Amino acid sequence: MTKRILQLTLILFLAATAPGSADPTAPAGTPGLKDLPQLDQMGQVASAGLQTLRQVIAGNPRANLGMGSLEAAQATLGRPYRQYKVRLDLLQSYDGRDPMSLMDKSIEVIYPVLVGPQVRASLTLVWAGSVWKVASMGGAITAGRFDTLRNNHAQQAGMDPGQLFMVRIPALSKRFAGYFDASSNLELVPEKEDLPAGLQKGSTVPAAQAFSRLVGKANSTPLRTYLAPGKRRAK
Repeated sequence: MTKRILQLTLILFLAATAPGSADPTAPAGTPGLKDLPQLDQMGQVASAGLQTLRQVIAGNPRANLGMGSLEAAQATLGRPYRQYKVRLDLLQSYDGRDPMSLMDKSIEVIYPVLVGPQVRASLTLVWAGSVWKVASMGGAITAGRFDTLRNNHAQQAGMDPGQLFMVRIPALSKRFAGYFDASSNLELVPEKEDLPAGLQKGSTVPAAQAFSRLVGKANSTPLRTYLAPGKRRAK
């Protein structure tokens, strides 16, 4: 019964803030947050999402959301960052063009949820055309691993961690920390090692090179495993 109540609470909250159609005018090549729409509203929605997360955990201390009720009461929002997602259909035909052309057009931001200095969960917000809405919450393992990757690379490279954002290839289960170099070229830092593709964990590689090495793997992945937003598979 308690588990059912937890599921209904999450479903009702996410349904109330579910994203509408993605904004087709998403700013390509803008890793920071300053150019995103309605920044004040974005922060307010994230704060409301954190409060809902606390309530859900308080209602069910065994909820698998990255922390217990006492920790949730102390949780705060960390510094948000952009998330870009690579479309499988575009990666399959990648020919070395601008890597940003492979990204879907949704505008997504991830807020780490901190207990002290540690990332224990995350909130993902999506721009739904005119408002920000919470798309998901939880993701403790993913958020923690990315935070470690981002901070480690920033320290090694002498960068502000805020310069790095997340780049995901959902169909291939791959994540990278991304940033733009002084020449505005997209650079990627793999979260995991992929020796066949020549990707080493934590080592910087130009995005064009990384994506070129993954074309073969992309083409061996059925397109039905990932459909871009708004796309339907042809019958």
